[in-house]
Amino acid sequence: MQSLQEAIERITYVTNKFPEEEFRLIEENAEEAKPYLRAAVERAIAEQDELEDEYMLHFFALFFLGQFQDKAAFERIVKLASLPDYTVDFLLGSAITEGLKDILYNTYNGNLGLLKNSICNPEIDEYVRDAMLEVMGQLYLDGTLEKDDWQDFLKELVYLEDAEDIQTWTAGMICRCHLMELLPEVRYICKEGNLDPFVYGTYEDFVDEMFAYKEWDKSFCASPMSIWEIRNWATFEDPEKREYTEKDRKDFEKELKAMMEESRQQYQANKKIGRNDPCPCGSGKKYKHCCLNRSKDEQDLDAIEKAIERRKYLENYPQTGGKRVEGRIYLEDYFDSESIAVDKRVYLALHHRAIPILVPENQPLRQKREREYLWNAFCRYAERMEREGLQTNEEYDKKYSIHYRCKTWLYQLLARLEDAEEFEQYDEVLEYYKK
Repeated sequence: MQSLQEAIERITYVTNKFPEEEFRLIEENAEEAKPYLRAAVERAIAEQDELEDEYMLHFFALFFLGQFQDKAAFERIVKLASLPDYTVDFLLGSAITEGLKDILYNTYNGNLGLLKNSICNPEIDEYVRDAMLEVMGQLYLDGTLEKDDWQDFLKELVYLEDAEDIQTWTAGMICRCHLMELLPEVRYICKEGNLDPFVYGTYEDFVDEMFAYKEWDKSFCASPMSIWEIRNWATFEDPEKREYTEKDRKDFEKELKAMMEESRQQYQANKKIGRNDPCPCGSGKKYKHCCLNRSKDEQDLDAIEKAIERRKYLENYPQTGGKRVEGRIYLEDYFDSESIAVDKRVYLALHHRAIPILVPENQPLRQKREREYLWNAFCRYAERMEREGLQTNEEYDKKYSIHYRCKTWLYQLLARLEDAEEFEQYDEVLEYYKK
């Protein structure tokens, strides 16, 4: 039977086979193993990119120290992760995004100042700083970090010089923590152009994120963690790996065919619905017993797009009118029903729709749909402007705008009215656009 030292020696360099026996021995002798593991991290810090290419002990050590929740290792790990980005990439590779946040969280020793200073340091790799930001987010969820302190730090990041590279992560964290008070800071980040749209999307997507409660956002960092989680990493051989089979191909073709048929049905021109036909909303009832007698407003919307389609494209829109869950925030907490009604119509017109590449959307139908949604929104907006004596779009935005500012969507409406040669409506909208 091998000794602990022999087990550590066996995992010091690259191995293609998952070292199950060695890992188990180290796991069973945690206290005795910790000095060896800390020393491996120290060696990586000292030698940096001069470390042998095949050396792996520091990599395994990080996961073991996280599993052992070794608080004495926290500052060493922060120091390692804070090395120049090309060095960190050489030493940690995919662990930067796949495990670092969990390792830092499980070894956190209470030194909040070290985390804050590291996150604010532009010399540190942006993905490392994002991992540290998630650790602070977890501390907030745990109740370790007070809400006011967390908001103050996030606001500091928004306006910090040389922090552009992590402002996307900052905006995302604001929304994932549902800090509605900092939504103006998210808008500021978007306005300044410091947002990576490939990570979260646009400002409108951040608003949706603010009110979304996802299962995986209940915790940002895993605890406890386990070294066994890396068993399936690419560095180890996978005995169960199989080739792409003929059945896989047929299953894929079947799914693709179903998707294309669904898309074809969705984008065919609306046809008249009989009283005894199945209701297009998808309820399963006859049309006469369901949506036939809907309100005039709902019927106007049905003339633009079927209710089942509207529901699909409002899937990520903040929940309204449903059952409330204690502790969550809702759109109705901040905006009235009129504001939401206008905003939904603009959202249906302008929010990006993921259309299958193989089924190109009918452009004239799309332009007509967008124009009619925006015109419907405009009529509601203009009526409120006159009723409340609002003199500028800025006044309306301050009180009622949610996803889109007035100038943004009114400009889009003007462009579509001009294309359609609806000049009378164009002139009416232009009058409000200038406010």
